[in-house]
Amino acid sequence: MTGERRISDLRRVRTSVCYSVPEASNLLDVAEGTIRTWIRNGLPVLDGGRPTLIVGAELKSWLQMKQSARRRKCPPDELYCFRCREPRQAASDSVAIVLENEKTVRITGRCIECDTRMNKKGSRAKLNEIERTFGLSTKRHATLVGSDDPLVNRDLEIEKI
Repeated sequence: MTGERRISDLRRVRTSVCYSVPEASNLLDVAEGTIRTWIRNGLPVLDGGRPTLIVGAELKSWLQMKQSARRRKCPPDELYCFRCREPRQAASDSVAIVLENEKTVRITGRCIECDTRMNKKGSRAKLNEIERTFGLSTKRHATLVGSDDPLVNRDLEIEKI
């Protein structure tokens, strides 16, 4: 059990198999107490005895429903703020478009409410629409990871003596 991951890998659940609580716990890499909490919160189980059995198809559909309920659709002019846990407007002077590769762009900005850094992926095919939506015409290429905006070739610069 990792305790770090919040989304279980649903591809591991076989729809034609019944799982006991310990089997479901091992399969999804969560604690047995988590499975029992899910049962109290509405996860369907087979009636009539011990051990408590969970049908794989119902487990998978219940978890998919639970995950889809947590998703928030962002309007075109907003980014998702992880601190606020809501789609929010970005401060106008903080928005930038980063060209990641030949197919995708990343829109970055700071939350207007809490000043947290926000990101949103987009299609390079819709770049003109993204620029109009956020009122931008400047783009930059992806930079090195772990730094605030370094030059891509900063490590290649050699100081001449």
